[in-house]
Amino acid sequence: MSAGDFEEFPSGRHCAPREPTEAVFALWAKTQQGATTQYHPLLCHLFDVAAVAEALWDESLPAATRRFLCEALGLTSQEAARTWVAFLAGLHDLGKASPAFQAKSAERKAVLEAQGFTFPPGAKAYHGLVSAKTIGDLLTSPPFSLSPIANKTAKSFGTAIGGHHGILPTASDLRPDRLDMRELGEEPWPGTRAELFRHLADFTGVPDDEAPCVSAEQMTTVMLLLAGITSVADWIGSSDEHFPYAPACDDLLQYGELARQRAREALRQLGWLDWQPTGGEAPFSVLFPEIAQPRPMQDAVVKVADELHAPGFVLIEAPTGEGKTEAAFYLADHWSRALGQRGCYVAMPTQATANAMLGRFQDYLQAAYPDQTVNLHLLHGQAVLSDEYQQLQHIRQVHDEDGSSAGEVVARGWFTYRKRGLLGPFAVGTIDQALLAVLRTRHVFVRLFGLANKTVILDEVHAYDTYTSTVLDRLLEWLAALGSSVILLSATLPSHRRAELLAAYGGKAAQPDAPPYPSITWTCDGKGGAATFEVERRDPLALNWVDGDLDTLADQLKDALTDGGCAACICNTVRQAQATYLALKDTLAGSDIELDLFHARFPFAERQQREQRTVRRFGKGKDHDDAQRPKKAVLVATQVIEQSLDIDFDLMVSEVAPVDLLIQRAGRLHRHAHHRRSPRLATPTLWLMRPPEDDSSLPDFGLSAYVYSEYVLLRTWLQLRRCESIVVPDDVSPLIEAVYTQECEAAGLPSDLQARMSRAWAKQQAQTAKLTLLAKGSILKRPEARGPLSDMTRMDLADDEDPRTHAQLQAMTRWSDRPSISVVFLYGSAEDCYLDADHARPIALQHEPDREQAKALVERSVSLGGWRLHKHFLDAEVPAWRRNALLRHLRVGYLDADGKCPGDGFVIAVDPELGVIVDYTNTGGDDK
Repeated sequence: MSAGDFEEFPSGRHCAPREPTEAVFALWAKTQQGATTQYHPLLCHLFDVAAVAEALWDESLPAATRRFLCEALGLTSQEAARTWVAFLAGLHDLGKASPAFQAKSAERKAVLEAQGFTFPPGAKAYHGLVSAKTIGDLLTSPPFSLSPIANKTAKSFGTAIGGHHGILPTASDLRPDRLDMRELGEEPWPGTRAELFRHLADFTGVPDDEAPCVSAEQMTTVMLLLAGITSVADWIGSSDEHFPYAPACDDLLQYGELARQRAREALRQLGWLDWQPTGGEAPFSVLFPEIAQPRPMQDAVVKVADELHAPGFVLIEAPTGEGKTEAAFYLADHWSRALGQRGCYVAMPTQATANAMLGRFQDYLQAAYPDQTVNLHLLHGQAVLSDEYQQLQHIRQVHDEDGSSAGEVVARGWFTYRKRGLLGPFAVGTIDQALLAVLRTRHVFVRLFGLANKTVILDEVHAYDTYTSTVLDRLLEWLAALGSSVILLSATLPSHRRAELLAAYGGKAAQPDAPPYPSITWTCDGKGGAATFEVERRDPLALNWVDGDLDTLADQLKDALTDGGCAACICNTVRQAQATYLALKDTLAGSDIELDLFHARFPFAERQQREQRTVRRFGKGKDHDDAQRPKKAVLVATQVIEQSLDIDFDLMVSEVAPVDLLIQRAGRLHRHAHHRRSPRLATPTLWLMRPPEDDSSLPDFGLSAYVYSEYVLLRTWLQLRRCESIVVPDDVSPLIEAVYTQECEAAGLPSDLQARMSRAWAKQQAQTAKLTLLAKGSILKRPEARGPLSDMTRMDLADDEDPRTHAQLQAMTRWSDRPSISVVFLYGSAEDCYLDADHARPIALQHEPDREQAKALVERSVSLGGWRLHKHFLDAEVPAWRRNALLRHLRVGYLDADGKCPGDGFVIAVDPELGVIVDYTNTGGDDK
């Protein structure tokens, strides 16, 4: 074939003939369901996906990601890296040119047979495996003048690209005895794949004389990033709406240009091009106009930002109410503007705290980018029930219709689908969504790609156990490798945990001297630093031990609130909160003290209403207005008010909990200076409920010892039993260090207490070792780890919260020895059931409900924990709900005329005042 036989793509590269062989266009990639006469040629689909990858590179990937890929691929220019990334992504479905896949369309199979293709009986290889195998082979030994790639790199490319449907193939999957000539096909199958390979190389313009070469240290990071880009490009390039079928394509050059136009238009319509980082620094006052004078901590963060000229890690430790959230937003904004990082994910400890944070983050984005359309999402399992999030989606729909949305914060529809939320520039959600990026789940590389070169803010990092902390440490390692910045927020943190977090992100070399509390610690580009700052001097926290008897407590509260005031009583378990509420209700009956209850075991909608009521009554108030604040009130609650809710009480009662959590709880005392307080409650006071004593006159923590480490509870009790006050911030660090010891400290204590401490310490150490081992078995290997690429990720843990999945096969971001299950309680029976007790809203279980009815069912659901409950409700699924994304994992319980659901050894009642009550009628049960 002479040079004159070649056409030229816009890239300038000499390419194959304008008209490929007839066989190439006979291969199909997609057919319309039920109408096989309509198909999309495989070569066109490869062009589509390569064009999307090009557009992502040009319009979406930050400059830092482009530089990283160029350097890590060992290429001399970003243009060369761009062409190779597009080429590799386009190759993803090369394996569809195989007997097993093409035989899926009887009509196309007949056409191919007429052209000499054979279809061996029994061929069944999955096309992704054929892609992985043949991509690696063709890159190692190209069928034309393309420079060959080293075997290990080529095979890794094949594995990464061939695994674009979620799971990377293993060496065993690609063994010759599994992918033999029956699966790969005799000629003309190999020659046709080589022709597809060459046409795509010509379209993307990969240079003949420059091939990628990836180091062993960067192999895993590069390949997972490429796998993520490829999957996303394939999702977009597979859209029939944006890439219509082209069965009559007869001009490859023309189709290539059309594919590029469609790719950019698809990105625009889907919202990928809405927001772009802007240069220059935005002053704190512009980002947060409601803050008249930044606090000293916020001023310190502004100064630290001047030191952060590369992706980095910042840990802010400060008491509650010092403005850590705004400081974190400022740092994220700095990295976005200075480095072009592509957005921010705010990871909160719970769904409730994520819901509360969404509006605050939206306000910041509107102030920061008033002239841009900003794509913002809420990421957790119940996000669909958030009214604020629904409003963001409604704004998007309205503007999609009228064609303008500049200056708005919206939620683009494409990103609302499962696994896509982290791909948008901005999101608020639970920490679980970020942790899934390092668990061995399907499409883990898409989540990693979504977090790459972003800022990730993690709030309340002191609140996580050994299992979650181990997963978090691995997440920090991967975020550092991907060029992402990290901001950790904590009210209190032991020094050893601070060192672990710093080492996970920056390595052991980046360990600045431990600063006094409160502090900012940072590491950036191999260097580290620390600074302290002044905080508002608060009155010492008075600490009083009170009788744990609930009747006595009720009398004491009644007396304390004689002249007015709002008190919180925080219990460590739902059962204790319900019992405390009932005891207070009897004693306070007839008084002018308002009583309320808030915990996590209310049906979802009722829990949301109680949370909103709590914030409305005990929060800051609009324009510091106290009109909604009760004159006298007691809120009985669990840990749901411990984190991230901006609420204020005059007096607090708490069961014994770890000292850092007690300090966190006490941060809700006298939080807002504008509230008027009675003289009797002028001093912030924490009443600790004295636990009953066991036979050795030592504290019996009861169910609290199932929630928290008994050793930590004992250490807390020892530190506080004779303590009369806590001065914040002076006493915070010494208390934390005294409780969270790295070795058992029991010397000098009575023998009974020493023995108890030693047993509790041994139990804690055994639990720590167990949880560390469990976590390490579920997470990705380190970014620099060597070995087969599939070994880094292979396990395919389930991430869909299916209660039938065994714990060892579930992608757990939090560990619990008590499985949970979500149940919606209906009135009646399976044959005749209703949503409400008055039987006004029937539910037809034999039919899939519409969206509004599905939402109503989810709003009535509640999560229940315990082996007995899990076993009882596991089989109570509704077949008609299995295809509904909102309902497929819900189970149903049926309430009788008394509002009760009996089971084997338990009775459940749904009480409008107390929430869901679990009464174990035999052994005392496993309810907490």
